[in-house]
Amino acid sequence: PEKGAVVIRTAPTFLRFGHFQLLAARQEYDLLKQLTDWTIRRYFPEIEETDNADKYIAFFNAVTQKTIYLMVEWLRVGFVHGVMNTDNMSVLGLTIDYGPFSMLDEYDRRFTPNTTDLPGRRYAFGKQSEIALWNLYQFANALLPLINDAKPLETILNAYRPRFYEAFRAIMSRKLGLDTFRESDETLLLQWQTLMDELPVDYTLFFVRLAEINRDGGFDTEVHFAP
Repeated sequence: PEKGAVVIRTAPTFLRFGHFQLLAARQEYDLLKQLTDWTIRRYFPEIEETDNADKYIAFFNAVTQKTIYLMVEWLRVGFVHGVMNTDNMSVLGLTIDYGPFSMLDEYDRRFTPNTTDLPGRRYAFGKQSEIALWNLYQFANALLPLINDAKPLETILNAYRPRFYEAFRAIMSRKLGLDTFRESDETLLLQWQTLMDELPVDYTLFFVRLAEINRDGGFDTEVHFAP
C-alpha cells in the first residue's frame, strides 16, 4: 500500500471567458444575456442595473481591471500559469485551472513549465500580461452582441497596457522597498530588470536578501548557497 492524497481546488465560481465565448459562437444571444445578467447580479453588485449597454460595458471594464490585478500579482511572486487559454481565465480574476504551473527559481522571462508550449513559449512568464490582453479581446468579442458597439470595448482594451504598467510599477516599487513610485524611479526599475536578465539570480531569494540589507549597505548575516 502507498499513501495517497486528494487535492481540491475551490473558488467562488469557475465562470470563465470561455463560457461567454461558447454562447456567442453558437449565437445563443438570449442565453448569453441571461448568463451575463446573472453574473453581474451575483458577483458584480456594484454595477448599476440598467436596460442598456452601459451595464455590459461596466462589466467588461471590471473584468479587465481584475485581470490586470491578477497579472501583476503573478509577476510579483513569480508565478507561471502555463496554460492561459480563454477557458482558463476567470471573470473574477482568480487563478484557476493551472496545469503545468510553476514558481520561478532562476529569473527568466522566457521560462514556461509547459513542455507543449515549446518552442514558441506563448505562455512564458514574461508574456503573461500580453496573453491576458489577447484573451480580453476574445472576451470583448463574446460580449459584443450585447453592446452592438465596439468603440467602448476598444477604448477599454487600448487602456489595458497603461493601466497594467501603472499597477506593475506601483507593486514592484513596493517590492523594491520604495514607498511609492515616482517618475524618477523608472530608471531604477529598468536597471533592476537589466540586472535580473543578465544574472542567473533566484527571483525569490533576491528579494529576501534585499530585505536583509542594513543601513550601511551590508548584510548582518552571511548566506552560503550550495553549488
